[in-house]
Amino acid sequence: MASQALALSGEIDDLLTTYLFLLDTYTTIRAQLSAAQASIYLSLARANFHAERGVRYGQDFYDERAMLPARVCRITPDNGIHCFEVKHPADVSEDAETPRVSAAEHGDGGKQDRSYVPDPLRMFGLAVPNALRETQAQTRGLLDLVPRLLTVDARMRALEIEIRRARKRRVKLLGEGAEVERGVHVLE
Repeated sequence: MASQALALSGEIDDLLTTYLFLLDTYTTIRAQLSAAQASIYLSLARANFHAERGVRYGQDFYDERAMLPARVCRITPDNGIHCFEVKHPADVSEDAETPRVSAAEHGDGGKQDRSYVPDPLRMFGLAVPNALRETQAQTRGLLDLVPRLLTVDARMRALEIEIRRARKRRVKLLGEGAEVERGVHVLE
């Protein structure tokens, strides 16, 4: 019985070592995510500072044109653990229906009710500011970090469950011949 308890303790130690490795990976990715977000906001602020009068970039002033997703996050359960990965969608066929926005929706209330196709080239003008391009590149890098973070988080949660189960098995094994003192099991 003592050898089985030692084996379970060794298994718990291995699980805890793996958990600490995952925790280190998680904190590293979170730090990268925080740094990327700060850099994105700084580049966006630079783009707004150098923008023409009355032009602002960012979520508040975005009018939802050209909303074609560049990436898709796919969630696949792998051995009971969810794996998050970024997939690039297939090229959009030219037959696909292009979104049309009516002039009434766009804010031209009293004018003619005509529809037009949103043109992404005209969204920011032909000469896009460098700070805005930097923001876009950094955002794409940020989108790669999020699935990695979610995958590590899911693995950590699954490992926490395994650790609890191993501890319960050890308590049941030691429960018959062990004395509990302050939450620590002592063999007689």
